Amino acid sequence: MEESYCASRRWEDLDTDILVKIFQSFDIFELTKGIAHVCSAWRLACCDPLLWKTLDLSMLKSNFIKIPLEPYVYVDGRSDKILTRVLKISLSLSRGSILTLIFHFNLYVSDDQLTYTAERCPRLKRLVLPAWNRIKKTGICKAIRAWTDLESLTMPSIANPPYFMEEISNNCKNFSELKIMGPCDMLCASTLVRCLPKLKVLSLRCSMLNKDALIMILDGLQHLEVLNISHCLLIEVPPPPASKRIVKELDHLILEKASRLRQFLTCMEEDTCLMCQRTKSDEGLMRWYKYEEGMWKADEVSSLALSRIFLSLSLSTKMALQLWETLKEAIPVYTGLSPATFFTVVALVLAIYYVVSGFFGPSDTYERPRSLEEVQPLPPPVQIGEVSEEELKQYDGTDSNKPLLMAIKGQIYDVTQSRMFYGPGGPYALFAGKDASRALAKMSFEDKDLTGDISGLGPFELDALQDWEYKFMSKYVKVGTIKKTVPVTDASPSGEAEATIASHDDKPTEDGPEKPAVKSEDGPEKPALKSEDAPSASE
Repeated sequence: MEESYCASRRWEDLDTDILVKIFQSFDIFELTKGIAHVCSAWRLACCDPLLWKTLDLSMLKSNFIKIPLEPYVYVDGRSDKILTRVLKISLSLSRGSILTLIFHFNLYVSDDQLTYTAERCPRLKRLVLPAWNRIKKTGICKAIRAWTDLESLTMPSIANPPYFMEEISNNCKNFSELKIMGPCDMLCASTLVRCLPKLKVLSLRCSMLNKDALIMILDGLQHLEVLNISHCLLIEVPPPPASKRIVKELDHLILEKASRLRQFLTCMEEDTCLMCQRTKSDEGLMRWYKYEEGMWKADEVSSLALSRIFLSLSLSTKMALQLWETLKEAIPVYTGLSPATFFTVVALVLAIYYVVSGFFGPSDTYERPRSLEEVQPLPPPVQIGEVSEEELKQYDGTDSNKPLLMAIKGQIYDVTQSRMFYGPGGPYALFAGKDASRALAKMSFEDKDLTGDISGLGPFELDALQDWEYKFMSKYVKVGTIKKTVPVTDASPSGEAEATIASHDDKPTEDGPEKPAVKSEDGPEKPALKSEDAPSASE
């Protein structure tokens, strides 16, 4: 008895959707440490596109030392091998479904690593790459040519931006968001205006910004909607021999030009703002390694922020300190006790209350959780036979009285047991009530791919579709098939079937011509019999 119970609880029998939920809580190191090699079921769960919409490598840093010559950093070989291994495993499991790629500002990627990554996540839409020291012109340009769907980029300030911005302009037609983590001068501003005139969101926070460059951006980027210059060190460069000076307040001209923007985010409070003080101390080139871990991820523009924890950190800390100072002054005045004594008394009173209330409180006032026996079992799957794609849509989960169905390669499966995934509000809800073969093969959530047409797919996509089909066959019950539609040609108004019969009847028989049809008075016209079908004389 004990042996049969143990044998029935195998790891590979764990529900795939539950595995995906569990794996979503893992970081990149845990996902790539070998769980995909436990069994085929776990590998299938590790390849789920929900796990790989974002590849976050922001916890991975290079072990490096600074050197005086280009690329100005020397990365330890072991550190490079770790990054290469993580990239290879992650990109293999993701199967091209990565949409967002995030690197740490101290993670120095090489040309080979970047090219390898670009070739294996061609659908990338957002890239966060703050460190380019080891990336050459040919490497970054080759990557940009592969990322034609790129929409958002976080990058460092570079000495020669035109070549790079031109690549984005020529290859990334949907590009709309840019964050530059470094100084912005006249060359950078003029390049943005010339190469990216349709830019909608630009963040230059925590950097040195030339006042004339700011005016050029406001004048030249006519489609710009959001501009973030929070905590920037704004400088004005007058004609020589005068030296540059720091602008502490935006003038009327800049404010008037920025009034057309939907959002113009600024902060120049050097006396009260911690980030403004740090920008000034670092002379407009932030040394993020000196500050709190993760602060480099923050941005006042929500679509560019990787973490919003630190945006209100200084404000929250200041408010907490003010509240504590007020309490320390008020407690002795109103109670005659020191703050330490007061909070000790409060803690003892609360402890006594909970202990005493436990003796006198009823023990059965809470609602007992339902046992496994009380949970209503799912109804058995019902065979629906052959239905059209239009009829399949009524089984998309909106009607709780009907089963939840979806199809793959024309075969319909009952996925009611996974309603939390395929039902309304679930991550795969858009697949319900449809043949989603093409979307599953391409790991796509776009409406245009929600079809059973798999023509034109490559071998990589067909393999992915095959894995999905194996999953459905092993987990769900097949309840029907999708009716195949037969195209009707203009030459045969009555249908393809009649055309086929006609072509067969036109063929002459061996024994002679066909006999004319015999018309019956009591019914429809009877078809003529061919000589080979006519009864013999003996009969």
